[in-house]
Amino acid sequence: MTTPLDIATTAATAVVGTMATAAWTQIREKCATLFQRYLDGADQTAALTRLDTHEQSMNVSDQRGREALRGVCTEAIAQDLAEILRRSPEAADQLRALAQAARAAAPEPAVSANDVRVKNVRNQGGDVIISGGDAHVGRDR
Repeated sequence: MTTPLDIATTAATAVVGTMATAAWTQIREKCATLFQRYLDGADQTAALTRLDTHEQSMNVSDQRGREALRGVCTEAIAQDLAEILRRSPEAADQLRALAQAARAAAPEPAVSANDVRVKNVRNQGGDVIISGGDAHVGRDR
């Protein structure tokens, strides 16, 4: 059985995945709508302020900093979304829809490789492009 915290954490994880991306404005508006619908004045303002503060932190951090912040942001946002479910269990479908929208809007994750070594490369008329401080191209003899 899926608990309210599971639903909230799934949605929060997806929301955090859109922070510091072009998709953020759209997802923030969906979160703001949920907060307005299900939380009262002071709680609504506090939840939205926390959401914006976390996004600003992610936005000014480099990739390593974002990775470090991801768990903290997810946990805090999950608590706010879980509060919505405590007050209004019928909001579960809307949180699932938020998670789906955020996953769909999030950019594909970047892939990185360290200490790349390419050996016995033969250039047969095309370009071979490798960049990075740990890329090594050589030929075994």
